[in-house]
Amino acid sequence: MSFDAFKWVGGLTFKAPVEAAVMYTLAQYHNPTKRLVWPSVNTLAERCGCSTSSIKRCLNTLEARGWINREARTHENGSKASNGYALLFEPLSAERLDGSHRPIPEKLDGSHRPDGRVTVTHPIYEPVIEPVTPHMAPQGAQLDLQDEGLSQPSPAKPDLNEAFDRFWDNYPRKIDKIAAKKKFLIIAKQYDPEAIIYGAAAYRDDPKRTPDYTKLATTFLNKGSWENYERPEPADYSKRPVEWWSSLLKAVSRHDKPWPDTVCPPPGHPGCLVPQELITPEVAAKYGAENIIALAEHRR
Repeated sequence: MSFDAFKWVGGLTFKAPVEAAVMYTLAQYHNPTKRLVWPSVNTLAERCGCSTSSIKRCLNTLEARGWINREARTHENGSKASNGYALLFEPLSAERLDGSHRPIPEKLDGSHRPDGRVTVTHPIYEPVIEPVTPHMAPQGAQLDLQDEGLSQPSPAKPDLNEAFDRFWDNYPRKIDKIAAKKKFLIIAKQYDPEAIIYGAAAYRDDPKRTPDYTKLATTFLNKGSWENYERPEPADYSKRPVEWWSSLLKAVSRHDKPWPDTVCPPPGHPGCLVPQELITPEVAAKYGAENIIALAEHRR
């Protein structure tokens, strides 16, 4: 068992309880002196309290996220053995019992980003962008700590009480609210509360759900039932080319439809993603932004 492995797993964000169960089980088998652990699928299923098919699907998910790496193993006689699993992490400062140290990311590619950051290359992780400290600043660079964001407060954590209120508004069976809130506040610290809220709304609208057999909210949360409904990833419209925005403007005008607010605010309004060269005064006026000063401020 490895404390480093448990600490690493504790910092991960899981989307289903089975993922946490499998990762903590693998961490329990982890030995700092060995690269692989090899509990069988049947052993993982027994330890995690679920079916072998669920374990196999979960292992595929964990490998896709880059948390584990599976390697085929064989016995000395050539017969197939259980897979080996490598936990893809490497503590950066822990010292081994023999006095040696685990490798730390020392290699810098020597290049500097325009925003004053450097790329650190790690043998396992993808390249990580690290903030520049004064002794790492490239020659001639003016290090501005405020621009680097070092003086800014940490991002605010989500308001779980407000998230529960939205969960409760969407959940179809409103019984035992106090127990449901207590469970939600625990679950939402480890899983994405927005995914749970989306799952509650999807469960409410599920045509296969019947009022007589609707789960209690606590049961829904305990079983991770929100994972039965895949939450679509929001589209990143900020990377759409100019031609796409031009076609959207023409389509909205041609069909005389209102501006699709799910894409971005209307042209000429703060937060609009439409390229500046497409927002003529006529276009801005069409969407209630005829004030030229407001349009000029938007174009800056």
